[in-house]
Amino acid sequence: MLRLSCLIFLALPTIVVRASQRCIIRNECPAAINAYVACEPLEEGRLAAYGGQVERLLPDGFSSFIHTDANGGWQDGVNATKAWFGESYYYFIGIDPSNFNTAISIRPIESPPRGGFCLDNECTAADCPAFEGFDSPTLPPHNPVPPSLPLFACPEAKNTGFIVTFCPEGTFPPPPPRSITTIKDTKKCLDVSTNGGAFANGRPVQIKTCDGSAGQKWLFTKGDTKVRLAGTNFCLDAGTRPANGVGMKIWQCYDNLPAQAWHYSDNDKLLLRGNGQCLDLRDGGLTNGNPVQTWACASGNRNQIWLPA
Repeated sequence: MLRLSCLIFLALPTIVVRASQRCIIRNECPAAINAYVACEPLEEGRLAAYGGQVERLLPDGFSSFIHTDANGGWQDGVNATKAWFGESYYYFIGIDPSNFNTAISIRPIESPPRGGFCLDNECTAADCPAFEGFDSPTLPPHNPVPPSLPLFACPEAKNTGFIVTFCPEGTFPPPPPRSITTIKDTKKCLDVSTNGGAFANGRPVQIKTCDGSAGQKWLFTKGDTKVRLAGTNFCLDAGTRPANGVGMKIWQCYDNLPAQAWHYSDNDKLLLRGNGQCLDLRDGGLTNGNPVQTWACASGNRNQIWLPA
């Protein structure tokens, strides 16, 4: 996925707004989160779970987004649901369809709904009315008629502001099942084959041409994560003695088990936490059935780069 700089949003068309426009950013998620305004972190640090909040004065001509890197989102806005503001008049929600990391609501402050304007905008699932992708859409001129969904408008909001709430229902959404491909050939997926049987403890993990089968669908997030086979209680497991060349398998998922404690990094490596080992494509081979293993993490090693699909 293309990772664009947030600086591009400074070039979007804007209408000058009052610098006194308020924006309250609230966290109702079950964990403390980092929040970002135009990709800049809050000076106050993390927002506490279940009610932590800060208040901001949006600058003149503000035209950008507010988001969090929680639950697999990234600071630059990739893989993240975003509360967008196209100057103070328009507000809308943008989603990354490949990763719905958190629900968001936007509510004008002290501006009651009237005639289709100043409505609450909430997105709690990836199929909500929202813009898909990274960039802001082209916004129409101001109009006495309310805009069509997923665009919202509130003429009075520049005088009163907004409340942006992460996790308005108090929970994180579950991650979607996704394939994991090697960067060396994105048509080759991390795979657990049953050979006609059922998934079971000890089944080896390999690469195989992507076919959308159940043995190629995984649940995981950016950051600290388990890598669970979707629809099962089996996790990617490195065994009791992870080391160079140890083959991977699936095993019943357990909490706090070091063999299943992975970290999916911003540079697309799956690191086994605490011992310097990474998920590795054995000898870089792309033949169906080539096993995956742990190996000492090394910068630039393409056998250790894994992409969600």
